[in-house]
Amino acid sequence: MNGSEIAAIIVAIVGVLGVLFERLSRKPRSRDRVRTDLEILSLLPPDSKARDALRGHIDTTIDRIVHVEDMQRRDWPGAVVSVTFLALSGGLWFGAIDRGGAWQWLMVPALLTGLFGVVSTVQTLTLRKRDTYRRAIEE
Repeated sequence: MNGSEIAAIIVAIVGVLGVLFERLSRKPRSRDRVRTDLEILSLLPPDSKARDALRGHIDTTIDRIVHVEDMQRRDWPGAVVSVTFLALSGGLWFGAIDRGGAWQWLMVPALLTGLFGVVSTVQTLTLRKRDTYRRAIEE
């Protein structure tokens, strides 16, 4: 692999990560939806049938925010370790392909390290209720 191929791969990875970040950051949060629903509720006439249904929906959403969403966390230090494993796997994989010959045996630990990195990334970045040590709490 020469430098231009590596640069193309890096640009592709950065592009995919940028699209994922943009998509996740545009997702409306529950508090924003509640605020919008409260504005709609204030605009409805007092004798509207939808007023009671919307008020019930707002109460349910606020209850879910307080009891569920505020308790969910990601394990960011674990995510950093997971991404480090993924980078290590990529480095081993690149070294094995670049050197060839007997060095291709590096693909075995690269595959195992990459598999561990992918699984741990999913585990740490999933929103879950966690204790003070950032361990997931089963319910």
